[in-house]
Amino acid sequence: MNPQEDPMTTDLLLPEVHMSLARAVAHRTAPGVPVHRRDRRRRPILLSRRAGLIAIIAALATGTAIAATAPWSPIVGSDAHGHPTTTAAAVPPAELAALSVLRRPQTDADRSPRVDAMLTVLSPNVNDGVHLDGIRVLDTPANAIAVLVPIDRDVANAPGYGGPAQATANVLCLFYGTPPTVGGVPDTSATAYGQKCGTVADLEAGRIFMGGQSAGRLTLTGLVPDGIAKVGVPLRTGETITAPVTSNSFHIDTAVTNGAYEDASIRWYATDGTRIR
Repeated sequence: MNPQEDPMTTDLLLPEVHMSLARAVAHRTAPGVPVHRRDRRRRPILLSRRAGLIAIIAALATGTAIAATAPWSPIVGSDAHGHPTTTAAAVPPAELAALSVLRRPQTDADRSPRVDAMLTVLSPNVNDGVHLDGIRVLDTPANAIAVLVPIDRDVANAPGYGGPAQATANVLCLFYGTPPTVGGVPDTSATAYGQKCGTVADLEAGRIFMGGQSAGRLTLTGLVPDGIAKVGVPLRTGETITAPVTSNSFHIDTAVTNGAYEDASIRWYATDGTRIR
């Protein structure tokens, strides 16, 4: 066949593929090879070469298929306050069993620039042994961000910090950040973060949450184990503020009467409305 008659011209072919095609065509036209044998052998050879060429061209055209599987290597901490270590070890089984959000695959949102920015606030004086593969973005309102970060050791209470004899092992750290508003527009580059860490026992006791009442608003963000569908916060006024649980987390931001909130009075409810104590 004349190469100019082939819809896939030779100037599009990689040299190795072109040579393979040329050898196949030469074999097909060689004297002494029966027609039925030439046809039977030609089809699979040309189809496999062409399929391989199409795959190569597609990969070169997109340029992202291989890059998408590259390891994630964000900067954790900063030169100003130090860099916590990271770990490639699996998230502890007890944490995986308690939180379905850890059992889902990591997504692009979990590796987003906003998460990268949040990770720079971690300090080796507080956390060490960050499980990068366990980082998950939790459900949050617009502009705010809540991130779950499993960490090997919480060293904030270790010797030298006025705490117990050793650091707390295997902690779940909840980070919550809200950006300041500049001219009516949230400035996410200047987000301030709060942090609350605890073990699986703390999680099951309802102690991994942060927030409170300020200037007539109640703002609470927390982490809850599997099986919790809704949380309720009873107020001194007799009213109960409720919020759904999504991705093992809840968020409340509502106006309340000053002094109505009682600290740590969060209640858990199952899907059928039954209170879980």
